[in-house]
Amino acid sequence: MKRYLICLLSLLLLSGASTATFAKGRKSKKKAQTTTAAAPVKKQSEYDKLFKDKKLKTSKGGIMTLHIVDDKLLVELPLKMLNRDMMLTALAGPASNLLQAIGWAVVLKLVVMLGISERFVISVCAAGISVNLMLMAFNLIPIPPLDGGRILRGLLPSSGRSLLDRIEPYGMVILVVLMAGGGLGFFARPFLEAGRWLVELVL
Repeated sequence: MKRYLICLLSLLLLSGASTATFAKGRKSKKKAQTTTAAAPVKKQSEYDKLFKDKKLKTSKGGIMTLHIVDDKLLVELPLKMLNRDMMLTALAGPASNLLQAIGWAVVLKLVVMLGISERFVISVCAAGISVNLMLMAFNLIPIPPLDGGRILRGLLPSSGRSLLDRIEPYGMVILVVLMAGGGLGFFARPFLEAGRWLVELVL
């Protein structure tokens, strides 16, 4: 009888130990699966692909970063700085037109003050003022690829800039349609009036 009891107890202990071992094995397998699933595959950006499997030396200083990639020098500038510089470059064209218009206005004033009544000279001065003001107003229309579109791009956030970039290939078509429909003056008139006001201050 004692032998039967001992055998029975041994069987119970062995079955309990095997069940615990099996449960522990299942838990560790689940944990391993969870850990594997939790580690996502890191995607390489276009920036990382640019330097992948290449000899690279990088030097950072101030606002720019220099990269020597396979004996080629690459200069990296912040995107904000590029947008600002593009905006300032775009402003240079209309600003030069405005300065030329003011210059012609100064010449016209001197002609009048000196009592020169030559009609040709007065006509040339008046034409210089009008042409430069019209060029300034046209270039400031906020449609790419005109200077006004570049200036607007520099003032907008990244979402607005991406929208303008998508419009740019059709910019000339939009301008032709506006010109044919008479809508170009609607955009150019405010800049033209502002330019005339500045010229009148000189006169």
